[in-house]
Amino acid sequence: ILLIEVDDILEGGDPDTHGKTIEKFYAKYKCGKRKRLIDLGEEGTLISGIRFRQLKDYSFVWDMQEYADDKLKALEPPRGLITATKELDEKWIRQILACNGKIGWLGSNGRPDIAAGHSIIAGKVKDKSPELITLCNLIVKQVKSVKVQLKIWQIKPSEIRYVEFGDSSFDHAGERHQQGYILSLIH
Repeated sequence: ILLIEVDDILEGGDPDTHGKTIEKFYAKYKCGKRKRLIDLGEEGTLISGIRFRQLKDYSFVWDMQEYADDKLKALEPPRGLITATKELDEKWIRQILACNGKIGWLGSNGRPDIAAGHSIIAGKVKDKSPELITLCNLIVKQVKSVKVQLKIWQIKPSEIRYVEFGDSSFDHAGERHQQGYILSLIH
C-alpha cells in the first residue's frame, strides 16, 4: 500500500513483494528521510496534523489532539453581542467559517462525534445568526474535553476480502451540506 499526501508518504506491506517494489519506487523518485513507524515508539510521526503510531503488535493508533489543542480556539464575542445582534457581520462570519473549517477537518479525519455539528453550522451560515458563535464554541469545547484515539487492528493481508472508499457528498444542487467518507473493510 502507498499513500501520498502532498509531501508525506505512508507505505507498507509484506516484506517480499512490497519491500522489492518500494525500493524501486525510492530508486526512481528521490524522497527525504525515511523512518519505520514502529521504531518511533510513543512519539510516532505527525502527518498532515494527524499523529500516527504503530504498536508492537503491528496495529496503528492515530489522533488529532495536537491539532485540536494548538489550532482550534473558541470564538470570543464581546459581552452582549449574541443577545443584542440579529445578524452577524462579515468579520464574525469569517471567524465562524475558519473555526468550522477546522471542525470539519477534524470530523472527516477521525472525529465522527463532531461531524454532525460541522454540517449543522455549515448549513446555517447563510442565516448569519449569532447562534453560530455558540454552536462553534460548543463543538470546540467537546473537541478539547473528549480525547479520541482511533485504533486500526492488524489484519493479515491474506484475510482481507474487500476494501471500498466512497464519498458521501452527493448534493450537487447545493441544497444540503454533506461531507464525509465511508471505508469498509471485511475480513
